[in-house]
Amino acid sequence: KDTIHGPMRIQWFGEPGPRHIVDRHHRPMSSLYKDGRLFVPGNNRVITVDAYNGAPLWEKEVPQSRRIGVMKDCGSMVVTEQHLLIVSDGQCWGLNVTDGERRFTLDLPQSLDDSKSWGFPDSAGNCVLGSAQKKGASLSAIAFRGQPGNASQLLEGDFREVPISNALFSIDWQTSKTNWIHDNRAIMNSTITVADGHVFFAETRNPAIVSDTDGRIRIDRFCNEDLYLVALDLKTGQTAWEREIHLPYQHIMFLSYSEKTLLFTGTSNKEKSVFYDLFAFEADQGEQKWHTRYQALDVQGIEPARIAGEHGEQWQHPVINGQTIYCRPFAFDLRTGAKKDYKWLRGGGGCGGVAGSLYCLFGRGSNPRYYPLDVSQTSGIPLTRVTRPGCWVNIIPAGGLVLIPESSSGCTCEYSVQTSLAFAAGKPGNDAAKNK
Repeated sequence: KDTIHGPMRIQWFGEPGPRHIVDRHHRPMSSLYKDGRLFVPGNNRVITVDAYNGAPLWEKEVPQSRRIGVMKDCGSMVVTEQHLLIVSDGQCWGLNVTDGERRFTLDLPQSLDDSKSWGFPDSAGNCVLGSAQKKGASLSAIAFRGQPGNASQLLEGDFREVPISNALFSIDWQTSKTNWIHDNRAIMNSTITVADGHVFFAETRNPAIVSDTDGRIRIDRFCNEDLYLVALDLKTGQTAWEREIHLPYQHIMFLSYSEKTLLFTGTSNKEKSVFYDLFAFEADQGEQKWHTRYQALDVQGIEPARIAGEHGEQWQHPVINGQTIYCRPFAFDLRTGAKKDYKWLRGGGGCGGVAGSLYCLFGRGSNPRYYPLDVSQTSGIPLTRVTRPGCWVNIIPAGGLVLIPESSSGCTCEYSVQTSLAFAAGKPGNDAAKNK
């Protein structure tokens, strides 16, 4: 709900540069903003700068914290008023946001065996939430085995395996006491959603998947049978409600929450085309509200998106803005699922995800672009023409700025500058006429 909108001007540019940044092909964890600080995840480290002038604040090495393929897994960091929580294998570190000093270390609950590592992190008051998954299940753990380029092969194309968790838990970070555990399950990491005093997620009770030895599974198998949408009470871990559901997903699976509504988004193939299915459920008891299916389009917004694609055809995550869902390249009513009169085309090459403010969407169309929401169709307006953002969510509208921390590391395309940038509202320029 940040109110920034175009036109925009450069606020600062500079470090961090590409040296310690995860290769953009690996779709790493997104950077985070809070209270004037920008937290940038790197190769087993986190780099923190002042969001308003780019001044370096602190940097911390965190072993085994690199998280890749986030769109098919979950993030590894969350920021609160006091701490940056970051996962390090089987632990969660609590770093002081002001200086990066480690204030606490949380281990997995003792009842979970040594074959587990920490998957999903989140925070609510004094509680740190987490999930436990098999050691070696994360895509980071296997990305560099075998031949060069193996990471891209893990992430791109049809029917790839994704990590799942076997347990959810809550720990008091002040006492390290375990509050509750929900275990012996198979939980899709990319669906874990904390909102409205509950933890929502999709789990399957298929015994073969629950006992899977490597902790990764194809999404079409996960959705095949015994699939449930579950809501746990955030304080007690008790099941508030659960509902058996049926989803057609094959390649990606997201769960979002807004306005007392739970939204599943995912993709599947039909003949030679990619289709998105959106399912909305009531958050209070899990009743299904509506279902909408649409055919994904190519970059130009004309031809159907190809199957087995390598440029984000299958994994677009929605942006929910008020009562509107934006899922490239269309917009839908959150209450009914009806398509709205809005179409947004990339305006150039790109495979990354999209972020949103109150008035704009932000994503990659070759260069960083913003897409105004007060028009019926747009191909976006470039913020620069000399840089490119990363391959996941890399443009952050927050704090009255548009922040684009460096995430093009490893790119061999012809973009002349690799740098972090920030934009602020500015005077109209030559691009302003392209708003309409």
